[in-house]
Amino acid sequence: MEGAGESMFGRSKGDRKEIWKQLRKRGLRENPHLPARTEPIVKSSERVKDRMLVTYIVATVSYGVPAEKGAELVEGLQLGHELQEEERDLLAGGEEHVDQLNYFVESTFAFAWALKLLDNLDFFEQAPQDMAEHLPNLDVAEMQDWKRTVSLRSEAEIRQKVDEAYCSHWAIRDALLHGRGDIIAFEGNCLYRRWALEWLVQTEEWNDVDLGT
Repeated sequence: MEGAGESMFGRSKGDRKEIWKQLRKRGLRENPHLPARTEPIVKSSERVKDRMLVTYIVATVSYGVPAEKGAELVEGLQLGHELQEEERDLLAGGEEHVDQLNYFVESTFAFAWALKLLDNLDFFEQAPQDMAEHLPNLDVAEMQDWKRTVSLRSEAEIRQKVDEAYCSHWAIRDALLHGRGDIIAFEGNCLYRRWALEWLVQTEEWNDVDLGT
């Protein structure tokens, strides 16, 4: 049997020292009682690429790319099976979920990091201004070529980032509960970046990912 706080990969809560150190610098509290996050990646590399492309396409449509263009891309890439109800509605011209789907740019940021397109993923910084330069153009052939050239980071890197997202999200929610209104600007960014990372290590589909803290 594994020791207290350890996983089958040998990580423990003690490995969070640097995470809590950085959060304390932002005036946030730590929680030594949070369970260690040790789940392995359960989504295949191909699923991750497909989900990122859907998230990316949906984000661009939510910011003004014509819905018809987004729908054509999804059809051409044969990604209709990845669409969730609100995503399908947006690509059909609906506007009910636009404000929520604007945040998919943050999930795209996390996926771009996981696929080694970007070097850094911070839960308190804005997405880099040049992020679009690291992503494929909105073209079926280019996106298909892109899929053949990218690959996932190591499982150890992703597990560590999932844990960082988990701790950061807890700290933000804790601060909000204690009246730290200044921290609210970070909640959406952290939530949607964490959503992408959690999807990698959970068996659930996109809309059913557990984001509890």
